[in-house]
Amino acid sequence: MIAMKDSNKKITTVEVEAENLKYMWNRHPSSFLATYLRKGDFHPFFHCQHFFTRELILKYLTSHNPDAEFDLEEKICRPLTSFYLENIKYIHTKAPFLQDAFGSALALVSSFKAMRLGRRTLKKPSVLDIGCGSGNYFEGFKKSGLSGFICYSGIDISEKNIANANRLYPEAVFSTGNVCSLSLPDASNDIVLVTHVFEHLSPAVLTDAFQSALRVARDMLVINFFSEDDIADHDIHLVERYHYNRLARKKLKKMISGNYGLTIVDSYPGFGKVKGVDARGYPYAYSTWVIRK
Repeated sequence: MIAMKDSNKKITTVEVEAENLKYMWNRHPSSFLATYLRKGDFHPFFHCQHFFTRELILKYLTSHNPDAEFDLEEKICRPLTSFYLENIKYIHTKAPFLQDAFGSALALVSSFKAMRLGRRTLKKPSVLDIGCGSGNYFEGFKKSGLSGFICYSGIDISEKNIANANRLYPEAVFSTGNVCSLSLPDASNDIVLVTHVFEHLSPAVLTDAFQSALRVARDMLVINFFSEDDIADHDIHLVERYHYNRLARKKLKKMISGNYGLTIVDSYPGFGKVKGVDARGYPYAYSTWVIRK
């Protein structure tokens, strides 16, 4: 955290960071931003972190609606889910059409759930998606039928991304915002998601961003990292005006102040550990942090 006596410098640092991030995103055509994370490994029904995040939200819904038997339909389709996860690498490379078929099956299950619970008053969690892009996670939630059971809102720093999201998903709420300085009340969202954001921030604002996301979460903060590992110190890589950092687990843990529960998952059902070096030579190591208040 930057000291209060340097508050003018702190504001300037955050503003410069925001301009750099906006530039690196807004330089791309809107059509590219709307589609690039919905192909290949980032397909909503292939990507391990999206699938894991969806399961976390389902468990939350079940625990907060105990009289509704919210997970009844999930139990029925669990064998299908198990089959999909056991064969996911083959499906992704050899039979990608089955990804959409699986998504349709989940959506159908959710439709049955909606009909069964239609007259009940459910506790729908408010879900804030920080760094939502052009609605990438909401696309997955919608295709699987989960969107009807949550109160979703998305925030992104890129105006082009938000314009795309508002056009594609008028039923959801999207707005521009900066993770380092969220203009939201404390504990204003039941669940807060931050996916592949922190690695792209400079060390000067990382703590501010972490604390800001934690502040607006009421019950749970879910952070999906793409390059977080058990290393001694952050490995900082600045390319043009954009960071591709490898973050150190011990240093990140020090940013959590308070009596919170922390679960770190770095091996995903059906995927195992996702770790290596990408085509540009950048190391990646997937993990999901679940911080419960």
